[in-house]
Amino acid sequence: MEQLEIMETIFRENVVITKKEIDRKVFIQAEEIQRPKQTIFDPRDLSLKLGKKASKGWVGSKCHVVETAQKGKVNFITNMIYQQAQAHDCNIHEKLREGNECRGLHPEKVYGDMSYINGGAICEHRKHGQELMGYIRGQHAKKPEEFKAYSFSIDMQKLKAICPAGQVTSHTVLQKDGYIGFQFRKSTCLSAHSGMNVLVLKHQSEERSR
Repeated sequence: MEQLEIMETIFRENVVITKKEIDRKVFIQAEEIQRPKQTIFDPRDLSLKLGKKASKGWVGSKCHVVETAQKGKVNFITNMIYQQAQAHDCNIHEKLREGNECRGLHPEKVYGDMSYINGGAICEHRKHGQELMGYIRGQHAKKPEEFKAYSFSIDMQKLKAICPAGQVTSHTVLQKDGYIGFQFRKSTCLSAHSGMNVLVLKHQSEERSR
């Protein structure tokens, strides 16, 4: 029955069925969808998912490689963590700590690129006596006239943010994934700084991330 449901899903996502009645006879026509939704890529392996990162996309899974980083010494791969393609990189921190503990590794600092860093992950690492190091999204401005995220003053009690030009956020969005988005009116930004793009700050709530 499970295989039947899988094949039905594949069929629905790849084919459009239409019915026509001619001279009291019903004709069924099947037409292949040009751009199918395709949530199932291989009926033999349902763990294969569609992954996207920036402008790149792939079908399969992800593997996170963990290695030591000691200056002047030979570094070793200590762990390889499997993850489904569509899952967020920040969801591997618990498996990372478990792997380190199993191997007797207790690093003072853990380095990762931007996709591994958010407020919740930083707080969780500190509970275990570690510092999670890396750039937070929004720290790198794409244009010289844009503000960087760390230049803003954030009041988590009032859920407000103030930009370096003294402008206060117009709207705050609480998202399901634990992020808090601070938004500024485009008209405010354009009047204060001609040509500046609107910046949306995101902050991971520690309580919502638990």
